[in-house]
Formats: sequence, C-alpha cells, structure tokens
Amino acid sequence: MAQIWQYLVSISTLFSSIFFINLDTKALAQSITIDGTLGTPQTLTGPDYVIPQAAGQAVGNNLFHSFGKFNLNSNEAAIFQSNPNIQNILSRVTGGSQSLIDGLIRTQTGVNLFLINPNGIIFGQNARLDVGGSFVASTANALQFGNLGFFSATEKNVPSPLLTINPSALFFNQINQNAAIQNNSVAPAGTDPAGFRAFGLRVPDGKSLLLVGGNVSMDGGQLNANGGRVELGGLAAPGNVNLLFNGDNLSLQFPENITRADVSLTNQAFVSVARAGGGDITVNARNLEMFTGSLLFTGIRRGLGTTTTVAGDITLNATNNIKVVGSGVVNQILPQATGNAGNINITATTLSLSERATLSASTFGSGKAGNITIRASDFVDINKSNLSSQADQGSIGSAGDVTIETGRLFVGNNAQISTGTIRTSTGAGGNLTINALNSVDLANNSGIFTDTEGIGAAGDLKITTRHLNVQDGGVIFGGTSSTGRGGNMTINALSVDIIGVSALGNYSGILSESTGFGDAGTIIINGDRLSIQGGGVLAARTSQQGKGGTITINASDTVELSGTAPNGSVTSLSSQTRGTGAGGALTINTRQLKVENGAQISVSTFGQGKGGNLQVAASDLIELRGRSQSGFSSGLFAQVNARGTGDAGNLTVTTRQLTLNNGAKISVATLGAGQGGNLNIMTPGGAIALIGTAADGTSSSITAGTDGTGKAGNVTITTAKLVVQAGAAVQASTQGFGEGGTLTINASDSINLEGVSADGRFFSGLTTQTLGAKAAGNLTLNTAQLNIQNGAGVSVGSLGTGKAGDLEINARFIQLDNRGSIFSGTYSGDGGNISLRLQDLLLLRRNSFISATAGTAQQGGNGGNITINTPFIVAVPNENNDITANAFTGTGGKVTINATGIYGITPRSREDLVKLLGTNEPKDLNPAKLPTSDITAISQTSPTLNGDVILNTPDLDPSRGLTELPANLVDVSQQIAQGCTPKGKIASRFISTGRGGLPLNPDEPLRGRAVITNWVTLGEGNQEREITQRPTPETIVEAQGWIINADGNVELVASVPSSSYGVLSSSCDMR
Repeated sequence: MAQIWQYLVSISTLFSSIFFINLDTKALAQSITIDGTLGTPQTLTGPDYVIPQAAGQAVGNNLFHSFGKFNLNSNEAAIFQSNPNIQNILSRVTGGSQSLIDGLIRTQTGVNLFLINPNGIIFGQNARLDVGGSFVASTANALQFGNLGFFSATEKNVPSPLLTINPSALFFNQINQNAAIQNNSVAPAGTDPAGFRAFGLRVPDGKSLLLVGGNVSMDGGQLNANGGRVELGGLAAPGNVNLLFNGDNLSLQFPENITRADVSLTNQAFVSVARAGGGDITVNARNLEMFTGSLLFTGIRRGLGTTTTVAGDITLNATNNIKVVGSGVVNQILPQATGNAGNINITATTLSLSERATLSASTFGSGKAGNITIRASDFVDINKSNLSSQADQGSIGSAGDVTIETGRLFVGNNAQISTGTIRTSTGAGGNLTINALNSVDLANNSGIFTDTEGIGAAGDLKITTRHLNVQDGGVIFGGTSSTGRGGNMTINALSVDIIGVSALGNYSGILSESTGFGDAGTIIINGDRLSIQGGGVLAARTSQQGKGGTITINASDTVELSGTAPNGSVTSLSSQTRGTGAGGALTINTRQLKVENGAQISVSTFGQGKGGNLQVAASDLIELRGRSQSGFSSGLFAQVNARGTGDAGNLTVTTRQLTLNNGAKISVATLGAGQGGNLNIMTPGGAIALIGTAADGTSSSITAGTDGTGKAGNVTITTAKLVVQAGAAVQASTQGFGEGGTLTINASDSINLEGVSADGRFFSGLTTQTLGAKAAGNLTLNTAQLNIQNGAGVSVGSLGTGKAGDLEINARFIQLDNRGSIFSGTYSGDGGNISLRLQDLLLLRRNSFISATAGTAQQGGNGGNITINTPFIVAVPNENNDITANAFTGTGGKVTINATGIYGITPRSREDLVKLLGTNEPKDLNPAKLPTSDITAISQTSPTLNGDVILNTPDLDPSRGLTELPANLVDVSQQIAQGCTPKGKIASRFISTGRGGLPLNPDEPLRGRAVITNWVTLGEGNQEREITQRPTPETIVEAQGWIINADGNVELVASVPSSSYGVLSSSCDMR
C-alpha cells in the first residue's frame, strides 16, 4: 500500500524545478485606474502602483476602493496603503473588463483584502500575494453587509456610513456566464513551515484564501494557506454566498438550492494548507474536476505538531459530479510529525476516481489518521485508483474510518478501498462502512481491505447493498499478519455473487485471514442469495498461531456454488488452518443449498491447529452434483489434510431433502495424524438420496475415512427415507493406520439400496471397512423397511489385516433381491458379526446372501457370527440365497436363527457341500455354487474348524417322533377347496400375508408348520417302520382359529371351533 507522502514530495520537487514564463508578456495599458466614485478619478503609474488610503473611502475599520481597471504585468506590483485601524480593504472593479494579474499584490500587516470583479479575474503564472491577512477574489456583483447595505461593483454606489461591520455575503444578482476566476500562479512564495519551497498564491499562515466565481479553474496554479483555509466555489445563478468570520479566518456558506458553478484543477494544480495544525480546504461546486497530477493537501508537516495538534479537513461538495483523474486528495500526518489528521468529507451526485487517483487520510507519524466520508447519491466509481485511511509504517497512531454512502459503488482495474495498519505501526485499523442502495461491484483485480500488519487490531468492514458482485479477481479482504486481531466483516445484501478469476489467474473472493499471531476476524453474510462460481472463493484462513475466523451465511433463499476456473481452481466456501491456530467454524443457514460441477464447501486443517466445524442447515433441500474436469468432487468436507496433525472439525447437515448425484460427496476424513471429525446428517421427516457415479467412475458418497494414522470420525444419519442407487455409497473406512469410524443410520420409514455403477465396479451400499491393519468401524441400521436389490449391499469388511466391524440391523421388514447382500467379510482378518432384529419378515430372493465370511483372499481369519431374530425367514427355493459364516483357513463362525418359521432355505454342513459340489477343494466349497438356498458355517480348509448353525424355531420339535405316511400319493389338485360363489354384493375382505397364518384348508383348524417344502414326485411303494411312542410334552397353546363376536369383530381363539359354532366350508354361502 503506497506511501502517499512520497507522492506528495515528488509533486513538490517537480514544482521546485519549473522555469516560470509569463502567460502574456505584453504590457497592459492603464493597468490600474481609479473610477472616481469614491475619490478623484486617476490612472496610477507603475511598475509599483501605490494605492493610498485616500484614493478610497474609510468607514470604520473598512477601507473601500473602486477601480475602473485592475491589471498587473509580471514585473509590477499593487501596493495598498492603510492606517493601522483598517482591518478590511474592500475593492471593486467596475470598468467592465476582467482583471489580469501577473504581478504582486501587497497590503499592510493584518489587513484582509477583498477583490471583486463581475467580469472575471485571472492570475498569471507570476502572480503573487504579499497580504497581511486573508484574501478573497470573487466575480460577485456586490459585497453585502447584513441588513445595512451593499458595496456593488455593477451599480457603483457609494458605501453607506453604516458599513462599518465585516461583509456578510458575496451577492450575485447579474450572472456573467463568461466571468471566471482562474489561477495559473506558480511564482515562488517562500518556504513552507517544514522548509520546503512554496509556489503560487500564498496568504500568511493561519489566514484564508477564497476564490469565488463563476467558474473557478487552476491550470497548473498553486494556492497556499498553511494552517489556514482555502475555499473554491461559485454560483451560476443569482444568490448569496455567506461570508463567515472566525477571528482572522474566513469561510463561505453556499446556498442549498442555487445552481453552482464548476471548479477545475488541471496540470498539477496544487492546494496546500498543511502546517502544524489546522488547515482546511473546501470546494463548493456544481462539478469538480481534477486532472493530471493535481493535488489537494492538508495535514501536519514533517517534524511539526504536538500531541494536542489537530489538522484541518478537506470538504468537497458538488451538486453534480466530482471527477479525480490521476490526481489526489490527501490529508496526512507526515513522518516525524505529531498530532491527529483531519477528515475528508465528500458530497456529490457522483464521485469518480481514475488513472491512479488517490484519496487518502493517513498517518506516518504519531497520531491518528483522519476519517473519510463519501456521500454520492448516484454512484461512486473507483477505477485504477486508491481510497484509503491508514496507519503507515513507523506510525504509532490508528487509521481512520472510511464511510461510503451511495446508490452504486464500482471498484475496478486494480483499484483499492482500504483501512489498515502497515508493518511497524502500533495503531489500530479503521472501520470501513459501505452503504450502497443498489449495488457494490468489484472487478479486475480490485479490492476492499481492512487489515493490520502491526500490533493494533484491524478495523471492521460492513457492506449494506441490494447486490454485491465480486468478479474477475476482485476481492474483499480482512486480515492480520502480526499480533493484531483481524477485523470482522458483515455483509447485508439481497444477493451476493462471487464469480471467476482474472486474466492474471487471481481468484475473486471474500476472505478473512491471519498470517500472524492475531486471530482472524469473522465473516457474516445476511441476505436472500449467495452464489459462488467459476473459481470464486469465500474463505477464513489462518497459517500461524492466530485462530481462523468464523464464517456465517444466512441466506433466506439460496446458497449456490458451481464449477471451477479455467485454470482448474476450485470454487470454494471454506475455513482452513495451516498453522497452530484453530480453524474457524463455518455455518450456513438457507432454504436451499446447491453445490455442483466440482465446487466445494469445506473446513480443514493442514497443520497442528484443529479444523473448524461445518454446520449446514437448509430448510428445504441440499443438492450436491457432479465433479469438475480436473477431478474435484462437489460436496461438503471436513478433513485433516496430509501432514496435518490437528483434528478435523465436525460436519453437521440438517435439511428436509438431501440429494447427491454424479460423484458428489459429503466427507469427514483425515489424511494425516489428526483425528477425523464426526458427520451428523439429519432430515427429520424427509429423505436422502445418493445416485450414481461421475463419468470417471467416482461414486456419489457420504464418507468418514482415514488415510493416515488418525482415527476416522463417525457417521450418524437420521431421516425418514434413505435411497442409495447406481453405485453410490455411504461409507466409514480406514485405509491407513487409524481406526475406522462407525456408521449409524436411523431411517424411520425405509432404506432402499439398489443397483451398481454403470461400469459395474461399485455396488450401491452402506459400508464400513478397513484396508489396513486397524479395525473397521461398526455399522448400525434402524429402520422400518430395508430393501437391498440388484447387486446392492450392506457390508462391514476388511481388505487388509484389520478386523471387520460389526453389523447390526433393527427393522420391521428386510428384503434382499437379485444379488442383494448383507456382508461382513475380510481378506485375511476376522470376520465381523452380523445381528438382525426384525419384527415381521426376512425375505431373500434371486441370488441374495447374508455373509460373515473370513479369508476371502484365501487366507486366515475366523468367520464372524450371524444372529437373526425374526418371526419368519423366507427364501424362495432354488434361487440360490445363502446365509454363511465361513472361513477359508480359520474357524467357521456361528449362525444363530431365532424364528417362528424358516422357509425355503436349508442348513448345510461342510460334508454336505463336499457331496453336493463333488469336490473337497477348499476354494470351491462355496454354497453360492449350488442352486439351492443354504445356511453354512464351515472352515473351507479344515473340517475340524467348522462353525455352528443353530436354528431355534418353536414349532419344530424332534422329540415328537415320526408318523407313518401313506404309500399312495395324493392328487394335489384335490386339495384345493372350492371357493364361495359371490352374490354380487359389496363385501369386506380379510387378507393375511406371510406364512403360517391360515390352515391348509378352510375346513381345518390352524396347525403349526415349522418348515414348508415344495411338492415332489415320489415313486409308489410301501414302507414299514417301528413307531416309538413318547410322552407328549406340554404344548404351547397358540391361536387355532377365529370367530366373529357380538360386535362384529374378528377374534382369534385358542381352540378350534366345533360344528356347533357353524364353521362352514369355504365353498359354502355364509348368508
């Protein structure tokens, strides 16, 4: 950030080297004439024109002069003489021509000089002032003295004896549109209070120099009133400009509703009022223009001032436009100076800074910098320029505040607005406040900054607008690089857009950063919509000991992130720590969140500091979609990056509907030594859907993993419905030396897992696994209905030497169909345990399986245990549905089934498999090679290490003995009872689903059936067996039938109804 005082010194040096040439070297005939209205008419002779008091008229402390002409050549002087009691010399030019002054004007000490000429006044390059007091040059028609009268330059009146007071106003009643005041003076004017050579028109220190038109222009000219006051302005319509006296200091008060004239400064025009204190510059105009190195300067000069010194203000007031092109408006405490700087106040319809223009209130010395306040009702345009209030290097004061109020703010083409402290400064940064009714636009490597490089805290930034647009390398930045605290940012906007990168590759962004010991500030965005696209960035970062700032997004409608930059940079919303300081939290509250095409929202740590937490709440939906061409998945992330030792933060997602498509991800992970964070996803009463893979095969996924030594975090999902399709996955895994995390899913309605990826490489599923030596985490599902079909699966596994996790499922109903699976398997480690608790039914169809198998890589490991508690298990025969707890070389596991009924699936021993498969080869002893549905718990290598299959079914009692069956085969068709003939009436229906709920024939009572098998064809023959009668054990009484009670309701009864109850054949009419 530039040192503006160096710019000032260069301007002064340039002026000191100018060779002065007269604009007009021709002698002006009759340079000064007395018009005779106040005394004898006469033409004064030069070159030193002595103007005695007697040539005018004294009234009290005022001396009035009336000139026909008032002109001076470069080698001439006008010397006003007056008695000691005279305080004001009031002179008018009545001859009808403008005054051309290229020489010296001198008065007695302490005397103010007023020069009015309604036809204009021009000060040439060699014009000089040696006046004892203040100097006022104006194109006014008259001087007004309150209610006492006028001293007119157009009516040539004689001043009233009552005009003994100070003039109260400049009176304009006959506007000459060609009348103007122009100052081109660059004549030597001694040295300024700091010892620098001064040039141009100069009044004594502490006095006022006022130029009041018509239009006022300075073409390379200079004005000096060190510690005093310079005012420029004019009227273009009739009216009064009030004159205010404050001791020897004069100031102007312009009317509000009168059209003003224009003011322009060109070709290195220079106005300075800097001294050891005081010094004000005020411009009142319709339009103010400053071009080509022109400068308005106030402040405290080098080596001057005390702790009580206060510099003056710069006030620019334009009813239309202020344009500053390659020029400066500066209020500074220079190096080795002491005291507080004044303020810069600007009021206009529009303000434009361009071509390296500078608007600065800063301190390089000991004292506070001034404030900058801009009010431009239409727009403020800062283009390739700088607007700042800073505490610069070596200063011990604070920066001032910057306030901008406008309709629209544009900052472009390397422009900057900033408040801050530089390097070795000790003060605090100033606050930056922007209120733009319509929009704030930043573009082309431009920025708004509140930062500190010193020990003081940075100031806060607040932006309020309808639309905030940051694009093409524009940036809003708040930071600290030392011990000072970073400033806070608050943005209130209906819409916030952060778009793309610049041609130089600089990203567009909003950032809060700490690169030192101080904590970074917070970022708060309130509005309807936030959009980040094309490589844009919204981030809070820390790279040293300071804590990272927090980010809070409150968007009532939408938060949207999309795409990457052409150079591959990721569109991101993030909180990061790369040092020892903790990362800040990231919180998003919105109606809907959309992240697509490789954009990412993340909290992460690259160093020792703990990562911040990420919390996302979207009342309607969250949609995550796709990957970038450079391989970045869209999604939400909380992770420890490689070589990071700090723990990752937690990730919490709350919404009604969550969708992940085409390779999008939600992930908590550790790639280093730090522990992974936990992931908690809640869609109460809503749904979660994970669908498909990206074009490169990357699955849409929700994951908690570790690739390093740190323990992976846990995943908890709470929803009504969970859908995982086409190769998508929910996963908790470990691929390194850290333990895997757990996966818990609570789905009150259903979990539906379906299909595989388009390339067939990945199944849709829920997984915990380990690829290393550490154990995988456990997986728990709680739902009403679990559907797994078309190659999808639920698995806990080990692809390394680590133990697979345990799998627990609590459901009302589970269906596995078409290669659906529940699997706990290991390459060489021990298989995990599987526990299923069902309220209704476990249904297996078409090559589905439940497995707790170890040694799938034909290596060691003991089979896991499978425990199933359910009323019924149904596996359609000859569809090859298996339940296995096998091991390759280790001990087989245990399969325990507690069920009322088991249908269509048969326990098999190792010997059964050897017999049915016709081989004893361990790798081929796999029940999946049989067409039947089987239950096994074997060691494929060693018969002595087989596991157990335990079936607990209450209706199956081996002690009942055997019943002799008839040798004649039955005709199955005769076992079908004839149904009742309907009578065409609308009737109720009774529907029973499941197995074992009805008797085989409507005429028979309900009997228990432990196992139902298919009908088979047997050869005819008789067999005789000895029947061993055994005592009948006490039976368990179950419902054997039903009746309709007096209320018309169905009641189940323990005993079969007798004929007296009228139990009819189902083929008979009941009414």
